[in-house]
Amino acid sequence: MDEMKDPLLYISNPTVDVVRVAGSRAYRSVGGPGLHGSWAAIRLGVGGIYLVGMAGSGEAGLIAETYRSRGIEPILLDAKCTATFIHTYIGGGRRTEIKCAPGPMPTARVLKLVSKLRPRIMIIAPVYDEVKPSLAAELREYCELNMIDLQGFIRAKLLEEILKLRVTFSAIHFSSDDVPEAEAAALASRLLKVSPIVYYTKASRGVDIYLEGGFVKHVAVRVVEGDPTGAGDVFTTASAIMLSRGVEPVEAAETAATLASAYVARGAPRAEYT
Repeated sequence: MDEMKDPLLYISNPTVDVVRVAGSRAYRSVGGPGLHGSWAAIRLGVGGIYLVGMAGSGEAGLIAETYRSRGIEPILLDAKCTATFIHTYIGGGRRTEIKCAPGPMPTARVLKLVSKLRPRIMIIAPVYDEVKPSLAAELREYCELNMIDLQGFIRAKLLEEILKLRVTFSAIHFSSDDVPEAEAAALASRLLKVSPIVYYTKASRGVDIYLEGGFVKHVAVRVVEGDPTGAGDVFTTASAIMLSRGVEPVEAAETAATLASAYVARGAPRAEYT
């Protein structure tokens, strides 16, 4: 299959983000895993990037325009509000506050949309509780490779439900923003029951890779200055694409970490608005 035409689908809400970084003014921006991650997808030559998510009527038009300007076709379902966050980056960590969550996606409608798209690569990246674990399990049937980013499941305290699922996911990503390093290895060993590849990103401290059979590998990253918002989304997207092309998990992580560092250093233009 031609990689240029392999569709990539995000199951994830777009967001409105208020970002505060030490030494810089706060800004408000359209965001979300799809918007950030597509930066990597385009650089890796992927064509046909889609997103299924929810947005409130007040921001839907702006979100659709912004996403299309970045090469993503958004399929937005009506919601009571748009997922809204305040992200504060101080002292090497992130503090996140959620101001509005639109609630779970309608399962039947999402499955109908996905069954028509039939993507080769699917990235399930909830920002809070919009993707129920049961929906994540059903979505597995509609793609060749699916990767889950756990941040939303962790925020919404749905992680235990993911671990109880009997379906196997292609790869899983979680980060030090959501799980302290002291707890990462224990969680990774549990996640290996539902995925053969688990990536744990630690910002400037690199990436730990856990594989079936107990293999653990660390990948260093190039430390750069910049706004780290979206770096994890870039990593998830890039690693999923590389895995779909038959690249080994460690090499996929190396490529993904390189792109994430480049995104922090240069990134795509912010989708700021007033």
